[in-house]
Amino acid sequence: MMDHFSCLGPIDPQIEREGQLVPALSYLNQYERLNDKAKNGELSTAEYALLVKLDLGELHQFEQGKDLLIDLLKKWLTQYKFKNWRKTETYNTEVTPDLKETPTREIAELLSDPENDVPMAAGLTRPRYAIRLD
Repeated sequence: MMDHFSCLGPIDPQIEREGQLVPALSYLNQYERLNDKAKNGELSTAEYALLVKLDLGELHQFEQGKDLLIDLLKKWLTQYKFKNWRKTETYNTEVTPDLKETPTREIAELLSDPENDVPMAAGLTRPRYAIRLD
């Protein structure tokens, strides 16, 4: 449960694999990295061995977990965080549901990127991760 002192930090779906929880986005990033190296002819033998061990079904499950978390975060932000956001600060225009969609999508993308340097316990702070809400 979140309250006024809560903060949002990185999101990474945890998938059970062989009895342990693993960070799904890290697997997806490594797959993309290895795949890019393979396309460029830069894949080492050791990396090839890692790539062929990856289960495509599991990778799909990881992608589904990421999509679900992003959808849940966007819904939470719209319903709770931006619930009372009625007018933009800069232009004093009415905030529509469509207008709320842009920052929720940007925040979700930022928090779901494991390459981002947001530490797990730090959350988002301004101005470092400022997202325009005007």
